[in-house]
Amino acid sequence: MTDLIRGVFKSKSKTPEQDAILRKNISEAAAESALSYFRDGPRYPSWSLGMQVTLDLVCATFGAMRHTNTLNTNEEFSVAKIGNAMRIIRDIEVDLTDCPGENKTEYWRVDHPSLYESPHPFFDELMSQDKERVEQNNPRQLYSEVVVHNEVIEAAKNKGHSMDQIMSLAPLDENEYIVVHFHGGAYCYESTAVYRRSMLDFSQETGCRVFLPDYRFAPENPFPASLVDCYQFYLHLINMGYKSSNILIMGDSAGGNAVLNILMLLKRANKNQPKGAVAFSPWCDLTENSGIKENEKYDWVQKTNMHNILATIRLYADPGKPYDADLKKKLQHPLISPLYGDFTDCAPIYIQGGGSEVLINGIDALAKHIGATEVQISGGEHPGFQTDERNIYEKYLGMPHVFFHFDDAPEHLAAIKGVGNFFRKLNQK
Repeated sequence: MTDLIRGVFKSKSKTPEQDAILRKNISEAAAESALSYFRDGPRYPSWSLGMQVTLDLVCATFGAMRHTNTLNTNEEFSVAKIGNAMRIIRDIEVDLTDCPGENKTEYWRVDHPSLYESPHPFFDELMSQDKERVEQNNPRQLYSEVVVHNEVIEAAKNKGHSMDQIMSLAPLDENEYIVVHFHGGAYCYESTAVYRRSMLDFSQETGCRVFLPDYRFAPENPFPASLVDCYQFYLHLINMGYKSSNILIMGDSAGGNAVLNILMLLKRANKNQPKGAVAFSPWCDLTENSGIKENEKYDWVQKTNMHNILATIRLYADPGKPYDADLKKKLQHPLISPLYGDFTDCAPIYIQGGGSEVLINGIDALAKHIGATEVQISGGEHPGFQTDERNIYEKYLGMPHVFFHFDDAPEHLAAIKGVGNFFRKLNQK
């Protein structure tokens, strides 16, 4: 199964009518998927019954709740209506009951001068607003989930730290290593809360506490608001006393986009790079070139119809604006499509892509762009790294978008181990 499904069923915004639709769609999709598996064989040769059914259930779940189902493109464009239609998949969550770890929500404020020093003209207006709010004694407040595996908790307790300290954002000591994960969702939806269980695995594998920062969503807060929040959270950690060389930043899909942009923004601002960066199925090319439609049958992400005003790319980049030459040019900017960015002198980058995902052509192009040699992986064993290359790219055969969410795919275990191996590789230097 996957928390992507569990999370939607636990959404705080789900109405009884939506619940009924979900249950109907799930039942029908499960039956049809299982029948297809036994009648025609697995859709992809290495897929188990559980993997195929889970993928189809994710498609049915997100398909039933997609904002485009309830909105008419011929109506007057309304940011408020779109945001409301997205609520159900913004409020998804899972709890850690019976799981080997803890989570806590911690709040932080955008109130330090370094947090409104703009690294790029795109950021000037929003960061100026933050400065004004501080001057008015009303700074913005955001939050981050703190997720910690029991093994990491016990190790910290053995060093004399209390649970309050362990579940806070503050450093446990001046040399603590941490992992920061920026969640996906096209900068429009999903939540930190649906990543709690998966981040427990990464906490155990790395031996670190994991922070899951929240950020503003489009279309109510379009580009670059989400990036501003992600960049500011990283700087907030530095201000709290963490060393940049002790921070591993990660992100999936749009979160992978954020990670890549943070590297470029830090370089532009002449600030220290983090220890390394992990990009899971990064959303790195938002132009019309991105996406392989033929892979839709293997994935839960669809190729974007750029002519639909409700397409998430357009809602993020410039909501309500026509898809014209100006928008096409804007989508090629590196801070929107990192594929076109310069990663010289940035932290080491580790990319994981699903071999059958819709966005794989853009991910392939990104790997080539940063000089990372493709390594193909199948199954649950991670082979380790047989290279001294700075940047690494692994393509997991038959896998969909952000496949570490899929418990029924053994490859999700290799993905977790890969992050641990990357973390240890960085710390050997």
